[in-house]
Amino acid sequence: MIKKILLIIVIFLGTITFAQSENTWIKKKDKDEKVEKLTDKKTSTWIKKKIKENKKKYKKEEKKITKEVKSWIKKKSKDKYIANIKDLPDGAIYFQANNGSRSSLIYGFVLPDINSKLINGYYETNKGFAYLNDGETTCKVASTVKFADANMLMSQISGECTNGIKFTGQTSQSGNSGSGSVNTADGKERYFVDVHSQKEEIAKLFEKNKIYEDFAEINETSRPAPLNPFGKYYALLIGNSDYHTKGKYADLVSPKNDVIKLSKILKSKYKFEKVITGIDVTRDEFFDKIDELKDLVTDNDYVLIYYSGHGEKVENERYWIPVNGSKNNKRNWFNIDDLTSSFEGDISPEIPSTHLALLVDSCWFAVKGSDKINNKNLTYEKLLKNRAAIVMASGNDEFVEEPGKGNSNFAKIIIRELENADSPIRLHNIYMRVSDELGGKQTPFYRPMNKWNHGNGDFIFIPKS
Repeated sequence: MIKKILLIIVIFLGTITFAQSENTWIKKKDKDEKVEKLTDKKTSTWIKKKIKENKKKYKKEEKKITKEVKSWIKKKSKDKYIANIKDLPDGAIYFQANNGSRSSLIYGFVLPDINSKLINGYYETNKGFAYLNDGETTCKVASTVKFADANMLMSQISGECTNGIKFTGQTSQSGNSGSGSVNTADGKERYFVDVHSQKEEIAKLFEKNKIYEDFAEINETSRPAPLNPFGKYYALLIGNSDYHTKGKYADLVSPKNDVIKLSKILKSKYKFEKVITGIDVTRDEFFDKIDELKDLVTDNDYVLIYYSGHGEKVENERYWIPVNGSKNNKRNWFNIDDLTSSFEGDISPEIPSTHLALLVDSCWFAVKGSDKINNKNLTYEKLLKNRAAIVMASGNDEFVEEPGKGNSNFAKIIIRELENADSPIRLHNIYMRVSDELGGKQTPFYRPMNKWNHGNGDFIFIPKS
């Protein structure tokens, strides 16, 4: 009899426990649903706000479209779909464009309208067609030259497609290539544009876009899951322009401009706790800036270091040249090993970090690293958590051209990509743009540094918003 009573009590207690557990689960479910609905509401609000902003940008640009361009776009005609970039007409200016997710790709061309006026040797109006990668959609496209000189050509490009998409925006071209972006009238998409005078170059870019799996995670009109770094972001940016010693190096224009511009973007748009800048630094000031960085960072943090200025090599030694450096005497040169040795060590490197990115825009820079990128298919969350130690440079052990005005070719691309990004962007994706645009002139590189304990991550720039 006693055994039966005990059995009943056990069963009864088990029933109570189960009921309480089920009740807790129901409450948790209700709470999760509320959180999910709240998240959905926030996402929906963000999307609406983004669409509204894009519509506003389109309306502003639409007012600049000329009568000649509007007339061409609205002209009724039966346009044949061209399924292969190689079949586009010869002697044109070619372009390819993609939305943020790479789900929609466009390629096309424009030819000069010889009846339009000349602006510094360029016909003001250019007319042509574009084709979506859906096998059927065609677009009437035209561009208007807004500015032209010996170094730069800036145009407004506009178009309308048979699927109802209307777009307009700006492109800039230097030499054979250029880039830009356009917004659609409905505000739902933003397209990034590449321009080139060679068909084969546009074909290469178009094919690369089709296999950029990384970009499939991010859509311009959908809010990605928030990324939560372990620690804080820090940057050290050094730009040397004004050299002032006997036997001095030639003054440079772009390094100072590059650092000022990058510093402004990182502070205003991205999650950087502190950005240390050094303009026209001496050798002693080099070490002071590095010591300042060392005092801040922990092994949970994300560290970006950028150098632009003169560089030298003597046998196997690589140097950056402070503004008090002389061609005739190495005494005031900065040996790069004095910095990179701070990244080495399995247990406690002098400059610890979760992510480390060293960006270099100087002549005769080279490091021994890996050319294998094994993290292309990883999510941004995994890239953020995995240890990263990466060098990206504008040239590989060679002379690097300095434009003599504005920003350097290397910095210009980095700045543009950071300015255009509305979502987290990884350094490797920026490098792909650098490689595409500088590859014919210089030998830029991106290398994981295993001796600095690279662990299959990547440096991720995360916008504040």
